[in-house]
Amino acid sequence: AAVYVRDGLVWKTAIDDKIAERGVIVMDLHDAALSRAALVEPHLGSLLGPEFGKYEAYANAAWTGGLLIYVPRGVEIDRPIHIVTAQPAAGSFRAGRLLVIIESQASLTLIDEYGDGMDAGSDVSHASNLVELIVGPDGRLHYSAIQNWNRSTVSYFTQRARLAQDANLETVLTTVGAGTAKVDAGAVLVGKGAESNMFGLAIGDQEQHFDHHTEHLHE
Repeated sequence: AAVYVRDGLVWKTAIDDKIAERGVIVMDLHDAALSRAALVEPHLGSLLGPEFGKYEAYANAAWTGGLLIYVPRGVEIDRPIHIVTAQPAAGSFRAGRLLVIIESQASLTLIDEYGDGMDAGSDVSHASNLVELIVGPDGRLHYSAIQNWNRSTVSYFTQRARLAQDANLETVLTTVGAGTAKVDAGAVLVGKGAESNMFGLAIGDQEQHFDHHTEHLHE
């Protein structure tokens, strides 16, 4: 499946019929909150609610576009789902959300790509994104976030995962763009036997400022 997000809105989604028939959902989060409230409401904001911090509170209030990805119990997807979020317009603010729900014994590889690195002039744009990853018992998720905003962008990115018993998460964070980029990424290990591994790559030069904070919470 593939998704294109632009100007804070989900412009286009494409999903293979074979995985759609197995119950996999890739859809706009606004629509999902209305049509699939029972699925969305227990999880949206459960890890990154307004009480998490002041930047997260602002993003909770101001988000304009969001995406739900849901993989039912026992469904294993052998090809990645790829999200591309376009560069915000110069001088704009964009807040986005991503909610991923992996049921028990399901698996997914997700590529979450931000920006194209193209210069858009000197007017500063702001991008704030909240990512919540819910992984059920014995579920597996490989999550790769690629930040390639142009250098006139200030980016604030917060990601948290909740891992049930024997769940496995591999996170790869790549930062090459933006003038200033703050990343706060982490996992909450709730179930016995849960495992999380984080990897990162940051390549900056000149006056780029990258600040990465990671944590694992063992509950």
